[in-house]
Amino acid sequence: MKNTKLANTLTKALLILLSALMLVTSVVYCFNPKTASAQSEIINGEAAETEILEEEEEYADPFADGKIYCDATLDDDFCDDSLIVVLDEKLSKLAGIANDIVSRFFSLINCKSIENLTEILNPSQSLLDYYKTHKFRQILHIKLGQNSKQYVLKTIKFLEKLDGILYVGPDEVVSLDLPEDDTQIEEIYESEVASVAVNDSKFDDLWGLHGDYGISAPSAWDFTTGSKKIRVGVMDTGIANHEDLNANLAEGLDFNNSNSVTNDDAHGHGTHVAGTIAAVANNNIGIAGVAPNVTLVPLQITNEENTANLDVVMRAISYATSLWGKANQISILNYSFSDFGKNVSLLSLIYHFPGLFVWSAGNEGENVDNYESIKNFKLDNLISVGSSNKSGKRSTWIFRSSNYGENVDVFAPGSSILSTYLNNSYTTKSGTSMAAPHVSGVAALLWSMNPSLSASAIKSAIINGATRIMMDTPDGVKPAYRLTADDAIAYISQNRIPMHVAFSIKDKSDGWNVYIINQSNFEIYVTYNSRMCFNDDAKNFSGLQHLTDIVIPANGSKLVNIKENGTACYIVAAINYSYNGKNYRKITYANGISKDGTTNDVRYNQVSYNAAFPTLENEPKYLTVIPTDRQWKWTYNWDIKITNPNQYAVQVSYNSNMCFNGDAANFTVSDIVTITIPANSSVVVKILGNGTACYITTCINYSYKGYDCRKITYANNLAKNNGNYSLTPYYNDVRVL
Repeated sequence: MKNTKLANTLTKALLILLSALMLVTSVVYCFNPKTASAQSEIINGEAAETEILEEEEEYADPFADGKIYCDATLDDDFCDDSLIVVLDEKLSKLAGIANDIVSRFFSLINCKSIENLTEILNPSQSLLDYYKTHKFRQILHIKLGQNSKQYVLKTIKFLEKLDGILYVGPDEVVSLDLPEDDTQIEEIYESEVASVAVNDSKFDDLWGLHGDYGISAPSAWDFTTGSKKIRVGVMDTGIANHEDLNANLAEGLDFNNSNSVTNDDAHGHGTHVAGTIAAVANNNIGIAGVAPNVTLVPLQITNEENTANLDVVMRAISYATSLWGKANQISILNYSFSDFGKNVSLLSLIYHFPGLFVWSAGNEGENVDNYESIKNFKLDNLISVGSSNKSGKRSTWIFRSSNYGENVDVFAPGSSILSTYLNNSYTTKSGTSMAAPHVSGVAALLWSMNPSLSASAIKSAIINGATRIMMDTPDGVKPAYRLTADDAIAYISQNRIPMHVAFSIKDKSDGWNVYIINQSNFEIYVTYNSRMCFNDDAKNFSGLQHLTDIVIPANGSKLVNIKENGTACYIVAAINYSYNGKNYRKITYANGISKDGTTNDVRYNQVSYNAAFPTLENEPKYLTVIPTDRQWKWTYNWDIKITNPNQYAVQVSYNSNMCFNGDAANFTVSDIVTITIPANSSVVVKILGNGTACYITTCINYSYKGYDCRKITYANNLAKNNGNYSLTPYYNDVRVL
């Protein structure tokens, strides 16, 4: 015994030393800060260790420190005749139960039967490989010979003392994760509808997908809408037959009744969750899911009371685990039920599952960091989800509110969420139950883009791609993450899609000195405008005056001076980039910087106006620019004919006093003149030369399907000598949203 204790002590000491070394290494070599405050401190040479966020957290084995002891009481809701037991890896078997375990339990306690909840008869090689890095621990469901909650607790205390048992607890009863009262007390808010090619009749009502504080799903759809090969398991009340779901449904199982009938959803909870994940898009009816082309697998776990016994939940997780590496693999499990942070019994099974387990954080309005067992829930494949409302705040209802805390990994839309319901209908529901499927949908999009990713990589992309926010809680204003679909895609896209920029105030001097921070792992080009009031609408990124172009290094920043405008300062920063042959602009905007300069924070909205520039039916054609005459004065002048080839009049702004080295983004604004050119007509304008040549830029402003667009034609190489009137045109497809 003494040798064993000494070995354990030495092992723990080595683990602590190794963790310390890894922490130092990660800070030195892997530092990738996300918050503006952390960035500004590093820029200023100040290191606040509590604010530093590393690119990837270290996640613990739930039983790394040995046994976990049960804290159940008679007041808890659990079965009075059964137990859940987790064995250590030495005693565990993938199939069957060791004979000595059976004989020991039957001789020591009043045991009626023993069931292996983790039996896998035909594991794939990829699952066996997974267990080389994630220890397999057998979980048993023990039926006792008497019905007594007191006897259950007494037996738990007895079995906890035995070697080889890591955890023993009651067979708990879990409930749907919905507020008792769904009535909102949140502020009324009307979101702007995204201009995307979706014809679903109720799409306008899906604020969680496209509202100002939604997840920017339409921007993510420019890259993927999902793949049928990616299957999401919905552990819930079943999924009813529904015309907006059936095309994406696969056959599932009812683990409570041991059959394959899963469309008898009497509550509607599972049907609602399923619609948020993967309702069919562009079918002219209803709604669209976050990942409208992935496959839904109903895993029904509830009984007639719409609650679930823990052993039934475990059978569903084990079933999904057994399919890993096979053609019908389930990559994601959505679990919109209670007891996140408390239900230790599920941890080993989640740890066994190679996919991503998405768990709603709960609606008790509690700080989950205060839960005694919360440290055991930091698994690399488990992501917990809180609920946010239409204003981007933590959801609150009449009697309850979303749980919160550092151990709530991400917040997603969970208030007044419209989704599919019973009898081919639709309804709104609220709760972290509704927030979790938004995360499951984003995870499905990520896996659709790259099926080789691990669950840990998917979780990392979701968290690192989320928007960093400050959230009001009962414990004060706390940092949190808000789900952003397109930035999660950016994180896994091998550095091809930039993240949003962030802002941090340095000080106030002749306006403000503000850091514009590049959160991407590669250099980006940013155009920013800081003297603009746009009424919280980044699509009105209008007027080229006061534009400035800067280059920001990877994970770096640039300090800029911002002038105030009216009662406040407004900043718009735009990143232009290309992906898969399409041109994009990603816009981050900030407002609310107080005029007196006392605010040491920038309240900013990172709304992802990341749609591809639209293909237009009646898009204005480019103009043609031809020199017709040249006159010698103190400088060089030309008469230039600008021709409108369109069947309608266009309004044109042109600039001729510019040297921009072939980059239309540097469209400076000195000497801008605006004219109207009739259909199929031309105008002749006088152009002032610049240096050794004349540069001309013409710009057409127009609107299409809610987009404010600008089309630019520019030309150069108008020769300086008297005998050459040639002009080389550059018809670059630059459309500014």
